[in-house]
Amino acid sequence: MSDASLRTAAHARAQSIRRVAHHPRLRCHQWSVPRGLLLPHFGLAIAFVFSGLLLSLCIVVVAVLLVPWFGQLDASHYFLIGTFWVGLTLIFEFGFGRLAQQKTWTQLLDAYTFRDGNLWPLVVLVIAFAPWLAARLRGWLARVAK
Repeated sequence: MSDASLRTAAHARAQSIRRVAHHPRLRCHQWSVPRGLLLPHFGLAIAFVFSGLLLSLCIVVVAVLLVPWFGQLDASHYFLIGTFWVGLTLIFEFGFGRLAQQKTWTQLLDAYTFRDGNLWPLVVLVIAFAPWLAARLRGWLARVAK
């Protein structure tokens, strides 16, 4: 490629990033990975999907690391822990969004749609099931005798 075409491609990419960076849905902290690292290379939808999958994987890894701290529990207790984690996540999301970022309820709830490859609603489900899944991966859930 010539030097001029490289500059034109770089300029077009920078314009695209600037346009997306000022999009109201992307100003939340949860989009920093796709916007900063993935978006320039893959586009909005793929960046959101990859970011959601990566975040889900990180949540499961953290849960696997934390399960020994909880000890061996019944499956229902792991679901209770997951429900507590979801509650904390929602309190932070809506509290930070409303108080610190001055977002409207419509803007906050917009993150819970699957538009443009957004997987945040599924990430919330992963948060809910992560402690149970981590215990299962560690073999800590007793098999139900029939």
